[in-house]
This record gives sequence, structure tokens and C-alpha cells, in this order.
Amino acid sequence: MIKHIIVMNGDDPIHFFELFRTLAAEQEISTENVLTRDCIISIGYESDSVVCVIHDNAPLPTNDTAYLIKRTNKDTYRTYLIGRILQEKVPIFIDGANLVSDKTADKITMMVSLPLNGIKVPNTLIVTPHSYEKNKTYIEQRLQFPVVVKKTGSKGKNVWKVEDKASLETHIKQDSELTLIQEYIPNDHDIRVFVFDGKIIAAIKRSSSDGFYNNVSQGGKPEKIPISAEEESICIGAAEKAELRVAGVDLVRTERGPLVFEVNKAPQMDIFSPAAGFDVERVYSNVVLDDLSRRSK
Repeated sequence: MIKHIIVMNGDDPIHFFELFRTLAAEQEISTENVLTRDCIISIGYESDSVVCVIHDNAPLPTNDTAYLIKRTNKDTYRTYLIGRILQEKVPIFIDGANLVSDKTADKITMMVSLPLNGIKVPNTLIVTPHSYEKNKTYIEQRLQFPVVVKKTGSKGKNVWKVEDKASLETHIKQDSELTLIQEYIPNDHDIRVFVFDGKIIAAIKRSSSDGFYNNVSQGGKPEKIPISAEEESICIGAAEKAELRVAGVDLVRTERGPLVFEVNKAPQMDIFSPAAGFDVERVYSNVVLDDLSRRSK
């Protein structure tokens, strides 16, 4: 039985909300207005791999609660992410356009969609400067430094290991875009797995001297490495959820099992060929030619 409805919108819909609240009250349903721009996304901090939306320093309720997400031209990306999360948990009324994005393989989207599909990632918070300030109590109670901060970028760029609160806030406030804050997982290597059309063609160990920048483009050293059946399944599943025919899945081995750092939609191939022991670009090219030739007959 629905006892409470939360209305979410990128702006403050005063006129609509007052009308909706009056009509809902006639059915003995309470209402509340929550702005998406005031929310952060938390992954793993409430319990292992659980994804939830945080507002006013607490998870949004799910018991006896339904949601209305009004279509908006503002805060569209975060509204998309929030809609994806809530539709897995509660009754929700939402325009389908709010569940469509051109960022399905974006690193931030993947940090949401992977755990929603049972694939573990590092504990993560997704914030903007505004929502960080709105939920600072929740954030500060959960973070342990150092942390990793990620913004939009590739080849290890716009990724920082941050040692303290002041540095964290400096990076967050660089712009108004969504920012990933992740737990730092000490390691001396991670693994880049190439997935083509649902098949593993290469797995490369990437080692670094500083235990952080393992990217080959940032000086990491590559070498071929075997991976387990579980890791193969995780990487194939991650590429599938990202809707990528070619993907570079980055994972790290931990006491909690393999965790996916990132799913790359345009992975570099040539620099990994010596470690793989074959020409990765040539294999990819042959896959493309075979596929196009087969479908043109």
C-alpha cells in the first residue's frame, strides 16, 4: 500500500506540486518534493554493491513509497541515473525519455549499471559540488582517505589519488559536472581484459611502480596473464551491460573478489599487442570484416 509519494524534478515545480499534493491528500497519501540536484548516488556504502540515492544525508525511502519523476530539461543525466536506480526498487511513474541517455557506456553510468546487474565495483559516491555540500555529513562519515577521484577523461587522465578533504573538495569544485569518488584499493597491478563480441581475446596485467597509475599510457608495464572463469564471466557481462561489441574491462583482484574499475568503450589496442603475443588490432579488424561480409550476403 502506497502511503507516500516523492516527486522528483530538476527544478522546483511549485505550481504542479501544490496541485498534486492536494489530490494525493484526498487519497490519504502524503507527498514530498525532492530536487534531483540535491541528491548524490551511493554504491556499496549501505551494504555490499547496493546502489541507492541519498538526499539530505540519508537514503531515499523505499518502504510504502512511490516516486514520480517529472520530465525536465535540467539535470537530465543525473535524472537518468536516479530513474535507473529507483525503477529497480519501487513503483515509479517516469517518462521513458528520462530512461534514455547517450552516455550508456560512460564511466559514471557503468558504476551505476554494473552493480545493479550484480557486478561488483569499488565503493563509490557520485556527486556534484552542490550535492556534495548538501550531503556532506553522509559523505564524511563514510570516506576513508586516500580516495580516488575521477572526472570525464581517458588514458588515466582526470583521475587522482587524493589524500585529504581539502584536496578532495578542490577537485570536486573544478566544474559543475558529476564526479566519482571511489575507495582506494592498494594494488601493484590491475587487469585489462579485451572483449570482442562477447568473447575474451586477451587479458593483460598492468603493473606500476606507484600502485596507482597502472595505465600503460601513464607508464604501466603490460604482460599477459591468465584469468579465472569468474573473471571471464564478469568481463563479458560488463561489456554486454555497456552494449559494447569491443570493450576494455579493467578489474582488480581483492579479498572481496574481482572488482571492475572501468569499462572502456574505445580501448587502445596497439600498445597491448606485444604483451598479448599477437596483433590485437589485426584480430579486431578480421572480426569486423567477417561480420560485415557475412551480413552483406
